[in-house]
Amino acid sequence: MKSKLVTGLVAVVIAIATIGAACGAKTSSAGASVGAPSAVPSDSSTGTKVVTITDPILNMKAYSITIPANWVFEGAVIRGTSCNDGPFPVFRMSAPDGLVGIKQLPRLDWTWSDNPKLPLEAGSDCLPYKKEMTASEMMKVMIGILQVEFVRDEPTPDLAEMQKKAAAQNMPQLTMTVDKARATVRYRINKIVMEGRLNIFVGCTTYKNIGRHSCNLGVSRTWAPQGKYSDETFKSISRTFAIDQDWNTKRLQIAIQKLNDLSEQSMRTIRKMGEEATRSSTAQFNAFQQSQDMRQRQHEQFLDTMQRGTD
Repeated sequence: MKSKLVTGLVAVVIAIATIGAACGAKTSSAGASVGAPSAVPSDSSTGTKVVTITDPILNMKAYSITIPANWVFEGAVIRGTSCNDGPFPVFRMSAPDGLVGIKQLPRLDWTWSDNPKLPLEAGSDCLPYKKEMTASEMMKVMIGILQVEFVRDEPTPDLAEMQKKAAAQNMPQLTMTVDKARATVRYRINKIVMEGRLNIFVGCTTYKNIGRHSCNLGVSRTWAPQGKYSDETFKSISRTFAIDQDWNTKRLQIAIQKLNDLSEQSMRTIRKMGEEATRSSTAQFNAFQQSQDMRQRQHEQFLDTMQRGTD
């Protein structure tokens, strides 16, 4: 359990430290908002508004994004899973009629071990996979879950840059990989044929020194009536997604403090085990010494008896 917690906390530190680079998101240090997702007054010249998502635990603004002024927005910060404790955003934004919009689904995690000395039991909130899954493989899974019709694969021109950034974070005992896939899908809302894009992101971390692996899956959707879909509508919105710098720093500090606390706890446990081993060894030595003394006295008594018999 403790080893699993360490792995999870390290994953949190890595996720927090690299999330901006992996997602290509901007960071913001603007004042934090309090409470439910809120909106800054719209800019009359552009017809937009800035909406934010607040972390209810830290009571700090965590994310912000600029959307059309008349769009409806809902969002929240969700705590992580037993496989990865790092928080993540979920949100839905759409035009007033709901026929054009963007949705960020909850993150999914899985973890496994190839070290027989450190077996790992994943929680029920984790996916059951025991290997790295490609984004294309997870695309097929999500198309089945969401019950949409696959139309065609779409290019992912930013994937090479994302993989380069991930590789730059690698260390001798730790490696990270990322993968991405996009597809056009089709479904119906009553009699309206809807066209959408399904975006899949898979990130994995391998802890070579302990033989542990941890992966996560991010899924987002964009949609509009068939024939009216335009990638540019959504790109202009997604480019404004920002992680609040103050919140990101605070989360990183908390994760590092948990690791430090766990290290101190581990050292106390090791010292306690050493003290118990010393006490046990001392007790065994004392018992042995007492038995030796008893044998010596018995031997002396035997010799004394023999001497008296001889006399």
